[in-house]
Amino acid sequence: FGDVVIKQQECDFENCGDFDYDDLNILMNRQPNNFEFREGQFVTVCGINATTNDVGQSTPVPYERKRKELNWGKSWEIEPCKTDDERVKFILLTPDRLFPLINFYYDFVESVCEDIITNDPNYGIIIGDLMSVGTEVSSGKDAMNDFCGHQRYPISVGNDSPFRAGYYIWQVIRTHEGIHGDRYLKILNDNKQILIDKLKELDFTCVEYNTLWGLEAVELHIQTSLAQYYNRCNQIYHDENDEQAIQCHFAIRELIKEYMDQVNFFFKTKFPQFPCYSCP
Repeated sequence: FGDVVIKQQECDFENCGDFDYDDLNILMNRQPNNFEFREGQFVTVCGINATTNDVGQSTPVPYERKRKELNWGKSWEIEPCKTDDERVKFILLTPDRLFPLINFYYDFVESVCEDIITNDPNYGIIIGDLMSVGTEVSSGKDAMNDFCGHQRYPISVGNDSPFRAGYYIWQVIRTHEGIHGDRYLKILNDNKQILIDKLKELDFTCVEYNTLWGLEAVELHIQTSLAQYYNRCNQIYHDENDEQAIQCHFAIRELIKEYMDQVNFFFKTKFPQFPCYSCP
């Protein structure tokens, strides 16, 4: 029969140019309570029937390629390309496939749980901003005690016996959850190289790509790498969580001082009736 010649499949792709996985960007979107992270699926951190009554809550969100703002379209596309030394790599493109990018969007839900504050069993009073102290507070002494109680975690306000609804500073709670988000973004960026290294594994000869991989396998590798990266960062986020340390953050302590000064301005109530928690 003579010799059988097997023709290798060609990789007739555009040149990769200066596209480089080291240019990867992690973008974090801060989302509200009841965020729809997957079509028909929501992340709810605040709920009347939740297992915790924390008045502010937040959480990282699992990675999703499809996004609501794109009408549940894919946030990136893949296009094989060829390097100068005939290797096959992969450019990530915007959904319209016009511009190369390496932007991966991770979401973080953070919220002030207003229903938990104002409903049973708290029946709390939310102080919306610094200037509302004079109109929303009826007792300077109670407000000073409650604002003092904002330095502890969980926040300690009101009285149990006899019952008195407590004053909650919306801005302090919101800032606390925002610091959680800042911490998570730092963890994402501190561990970004792990994701970059996984993407750099997508480097093949033409034969390897055509016979062993293909576009679907490349997509699966990227999706799996993004999920593993999320799991790692999520675990670090929870392992390193220290709620009291966050409540003692300089920005929160300064906010509490501003609100206490405002109570003093309106009511001439200079000191709480008990010592405030002393942050380290």
